[in-house]
Amino acid sequence: MIVYLIDIDGTLLLSGGAGFVALERTFVELYAVEGAMRTVRPAGKTDPLIVVEGFRAALGRDPRPGEVDRVLERYLVHLPTAVSESSGFRVLAGVRSGLDGLRAQGHLLALATGNIRDAARIKLERAGLAGHFVCGGYGDDSADRAILVRLAARRVADHLRREVSADEVVVVGDTPRDVRAAKDNGFACIAVASGTVDRAALEASAPDRIVRGLDEI
Repeated sequence: MIVYLIDIDGTLLLSGGAGFVALERTFVELYAVEGAMRTVRPAGKTDPLIVVEGFRAALGRDPRPGEVDRVLERYLVHLPTAVSESSGFRVLAGVRSGLDGLRAQGHLLALATGNIRDAARIKLERAGLAGHFVCGGYGDDSADRAILVRLAARRVADHLRREVSADEVVVVGDTPRDVRAAKDNGFACIAVASGTVDRAALEASAPDRIVRGLDEI
């Protein structure tokens, strides 16, 4: 059995910008600032880091203590509507058959995502994918992706009630940050060339394998 720790955005689905829409509505609500996310590039970053970049871009400062949590709390209020309204929301090709195939082979699926836990749930529920994953590591566990990946593996071990060795774990993601987080933990990594990151950049990060979709794993 292999444990697959799988990213969400750009790996399982595209939200059509719903996350940024919800964050921009939050910054308007709390700080009366339009276009807070206009210059922020999210690829592979955790939600808390994205919010910090939003503060720097929109307000020209770092958040004060408690402000990131306040923004994320209000973000979760706006996200369900943004996700439901998103015309660009879609599950990526090969994801459903890929997940079904891995489970049929007896492998275990968990999440390793920069989304905070409730944001992950909202996106996966619209996608109809929530039932595939036994646990996960999330952006509200840590702003550091390597740490949340480590926590995801630990939660899998708790779920299985046994130790999980590094050679049993494969991280699946679409950015060099996913690859780096895997390597920092001694895990293998499969990079998904979904188009969110230039393929040359993925290759330069030296994953163990590059696929076009989960059905190729």
